[in-house]
Amino acid sequence: MNLGSLEILVVEDSPNDFILIRESLRDAGLTKDVLHVETLAAAVARLRAQRFDCVLLDLDLRDAAGEEVITGVLEVAACASVVVLTGRKQDDLAMRAVRDGAQDYLEKQHFDPHSLGRAVQYAVQRKRMALRLEISEKRFTLATKATRDGIWDWDISCDAFYASKRWYHMLGSTPKPFEIKLDYWLSRVHPEDREILRESLRLTAPDQDEPYQLEYRISHEDGVYRRMLSRWVGIGSYGRPTRLV
Repeated sequence: MNLGSLEILVVEDSPNDFILIRESLRDAGLTKDVLHVETLAAAVARLRAQRFDCVLLDLDLRDAAGEEVITGVLEVAACASVVVLTGRKQDDLAMRAVRDGAQDYLEKQHFDPHSLGRAVQYAVQRKRMALRLEISEKRFTLATKATRDGIWDWDISCDAFYASKRWYHMLGSTPKPFEIKLDYWLSRVHPEDREILRESLRLTAPDQDEPYQLEYRISHEDGVYRRMLSRWVGIGSYGRPTRLV
């Protein structure tokens, strides 16, 4: 993986550790110039003023330590990946940082140009993928709001059925905070339409150019059957779908 020259901010209050980090980054061929700050306040100011690909973050700084450092940087590093550099006996804190949004962590005692370079590259790649996914999800959410369509997603392999809030609202139901089974959907379909829908789902082939569609009757919470038009596509391989969406 070659991401080219990266903009990297090193937040480290030890001059000797910074020199080691800077030379390791150069040896790894990731960057020519590395920006260095020694305090959390300086890091926050720099991140607000400039875009970086990666932040290398020490957890013991002159003006803050531990969770305060993690929270302060993650709040302003919206587009930058974060790799935490830990000292001895800080693994629990580093793992907490990863859970909160950092991409990786390394122990200072054990990194070299190869391991640091690898961690930075993978952190940047993961962050970029996460940002693309976030943008895609926002676009999808806006599109579904604009069309007022309900969305459903059936994972066939484990029979997990997800439905959007709008789908539940169309039935007058309260959205479930967990995935349900396909039978929940089918149990609400009119008995005369149920087997037709089940068979249509069963015969779905993956990766077709045109979506499948079927109109059927489904019960509303008020006890009255309403007509619903469903369109779906199959996702899978070797001619067998693993998901219907």
